[in-house]
Amino acid sequence: MRLIPGSGAYLMNDLDTSLVKNLQPLVAQALTRVRFYAPYVKELSRHRRNKQSNVIWDRLFKLVGTESILTNLEILRISLAIPSMNTVPDPVPFISAFLTPTMVEIDHSRQAHRYMEPYILSHLVSTIAQQSPHLRSLKLSNVAEQTRMGPIHAGQLANSLAQLRNLRILGIGPVALDPQVLAALGSLPYLESLTLSEPYDPLGLFSLERIDKPPYESLPHDSFPSLWHLEINPHFTSDSANQTWNIVSLFQHLTSIYVRINTHVTQAHICGFVRSICQGSPLVTTLRLDYDNNSSGYVSWVSAEIMDSLAQLPLRRLWLVGKGGYYDAPRWDSEQLALALPKLEDLRIRNYLFTFNDLVFMAKHMPRLQQLSLSVHLNNWPSIDELHTLRLSSSLSRLHFNMHIFRNDLYALETSFGLSDNFSKTIAAGLHALWPKGVTCSTRQRSSNNFEILSVDKINKALGCLHKVEHVNKTEIMLQT
Repeated sequence: MRLIPGSGAYLMNDLDTSLVKNLQPLVAQALTRVRFYAPYVKELSRHRRNKQSNVIWDRLFKLVGTESILTNLEILRISLAIPSMNTVPDPVPFISAFLTPTMVEIDHSRQAHRYMEPYILSHLVSTIAQQSPHLRSLKLSNVAEQTRMGPIHAGQLANSLAQLRNLRILGIGPVALDPQVLAALGSLPYLESLTLSEPYDPLGLFSLERIDKPPYESLPHDSFPSLWHLEINPHFTSDSANQTWNIVSLFQHLTSIYVRINTHVTQAHICGFVRSICQGSPLVTTLRLDYDNNSSGYVSWVSAEIMDSLAQLPLRRLWLVGKGGYYDAPRWDSEQLALALPKLEDLRIRNYLFTFNDLVFMAKHMPRLQQLSLSVHLNNWPSIDELHTLRLSSSLSRLHFNMHIFRNDLYALETSFGLSDNFSKTIAAGLHALWPKGVTCSTRQRSSNNFEILSVDKINKALGCLHKVEHVNKTEIMLQT
């Protein structure tokens, strides 16, 4: 955008609505300059806001109308919603000028939970299918999350989706559950990943619980031949969640499932739901269970019943996100957790507190574990002298440990400068004893906790010293023999 003559006025940091109205329109020379560089543009991000480059794009398209000038554009990340509006206005005039035959990905990433009228969604997908028929990824879940369709618009949407024969990734909300739409998606030969949600529907008129009833049962048995990943946001409206997972009968080859629950559920709900997943999707190797709800009450992903269910799966990657603020919830059997998941390579758990003893069971019973992310309580961590008295079973794998540190008795200096050098060495000694092949620690990428960043740096430094000493000792032994 800086290549356009006079663009400096548009790229002011304090650009506001009044200034936008007073800006002079772009001249024809700007269009000439853009056409020269346009063939080299492969990826573009656009958002509906009166700021900087977005204003230039709006003025630019007033010169060309809906003509596409970015002829080789492949990836478009675009915001279809307007922050000040609860519904999404017709985005076709806004998006048409960006659509190209070369486009392979459209991703809507901002302003979730806006409502899009059924006819608008149908028209949008029809336009995309006509102008970008080779599309591989289409993500519209954020603006289609609350859209419901009658037979006419659903039929139109189904016809448009059926034209996208190269589609691999689709996020389109609950409209995917419409029988006509579901049949169209089932016929796509390369569809690998599907994101859908179930709207809140206390009467059960439009929900996943209808999947086992006609006309869903009439779908061909070879539907969804390539689908391996499903992301789903279910709502629980009855005492039993088992029926909800009857949708899995349509997807025979699932190996990856991501469940997001943001409505009130009971422990019985999620236990039944996980049990249904494990029984209906026995090939799953990657599972993410995310519970994010502010209602009162506590539910646990690490209960004994859920661990018994998960033990049925050949899991290699497991992510569990519990309800925040419940670190002091009743303890679970950490050895049962480790025993249930012997093939696990990647384990990430949030909003649960783990201790050194929990890590002992993981090192002992999870020999393939390579990635670990969880919160660690450092109180009662064994000293270096105490480690020598413990009978620990060391793991043969190398571990990357993303750790979130908890300690009840932090000193003022530790808050400012991280754990003391001596205590950092103690933590490192414990980790090294469990994973002697190598441990590398990190913290959350966007952590604002300076204490945690400094502490992890010190632990890594201490681990490096331990590995170096061990290497020297092994070298000396080899030379002596």
